[in-house]
This record gives sequence, structure tokens and C-alpha cells, in this order.
Amino acid sequence: MEGGGAARAIPSSPRTPNAFAIHGIGDERRFLAWVPVPGSAPDFHRLHHFPHVELH
Repeated sequence: MEGGGAARAIPSSPRTPNAFAIHGIGDERRFLAWVPVPGSAPDFHRLHHFPHVELH
């Protein structure tokens, strides 16, 4: 990328990332998250629980 790299490709605000992985099948299925959100079931849409980060 020209002039600023990846940080220019990311919207300026808000910057609230999280990372998720789903492993396994059936009863062995596991949901992993860099920053887990509270609740009894996985919910990847609760952005207000994701951390705010600054890119420099």
C-alpha cells in the first residue's frame, strides 16, 4: 500500500477488533475469542465489549 500502509486501509473510528475461532464438531465444538464477551453463548456481534485500540 502507498503512503501509510495498512493503517490507512482501516476506518479511522471506531477501532474495536476481536479475533475468533471455532474448533470441533458437535459436543466437542469450542468457541475461542481473543477478548471473550460475557454471556452464556458465543455472540460475535456485541461490539461494545471489544477493546479499543490505537494504530500508530
